[in-house]
Amino acid sequence: MEKEILALSEAVINEFVTSIRTQAKKANATIDYAYSYHKSVFRIYKIFPLLENTKEDNYYPFIQIKFNNDEAQWYLYGLDDTGEWEAYQPFPKSDSIAGLITVIENDKAYFFRNR
Repeated sequence: MEKEILALSEAVINEFVTSIRTQAKKANATIDYAYSYHKSVFRIYKIFPLLENTKEDNYYPFIQIKFNNDEAQWYLYGLDDTGEWEAYQPFPKSDSIAGLITVIENDKAYFFRNR
């Protein structure tokens, strides 16, 4: 069951990251996006070149989505101003990762977009 949840969830994350990458490319932004998965945690990164060395990239995590297997819930976090992961309010969890992606896309407070 856990493998099926992971496969479906990764497909949703991949689709989301692909969509924001496409938007960034249309805007000719130098920022790119990627994601990683490790131990029930997806992290979404902004990737941008270091100013001192344009051959190297800086990976900046700005969204974290963590699965709690005991509760069968996904939890949504963003980095606060001190660099600590903070549960997103007013919608910190969902039984569907797609539900959290919708929350991110409709982030009216720009919690995720300004990071």
